[in-house]
Amino acid sequence: MKTFRQFTEDLEQRRQELRQRQLDQMSTYRERVANYQETQKEKIAAQIEAQKQKQLETQEAQREKQNAKKAERKQKEEARREERRQRERQAAESAKDTLNNPQNNKIPMDS
Repeated sequence: MKTFRQFTEDLEQRRQELRQRQLDQMSTYRERVANYQETQKEKIAAQIEAQKQKQLETQEAQREKQNAKKAERKQKEEARREERRQRERQAAESAKDTLNNPQNNKIPMDS
């Protein structure tokens, strides 16, 4: 049979072992929580980075689209100007021909 002293020592030893296990479990739990939090922070940071990248790509696509529209408008405006210049040249040539050929300038006179 165990003596009272052996029994109390045995209980004390078991209490210490239990405390140590609890401390170990708490330490392990804290590590897992810290790892989980770190993983979540990394995931969130990656998502934010992906959103920023997507936003930049969208903005770039919009800029390219706007630039294409500007270039198209500019090209159309240039084509209109060229048409206007050609009409003005034709009108000037027609006026010049009229001045150089007086036979075509006869004004009918009613008597």
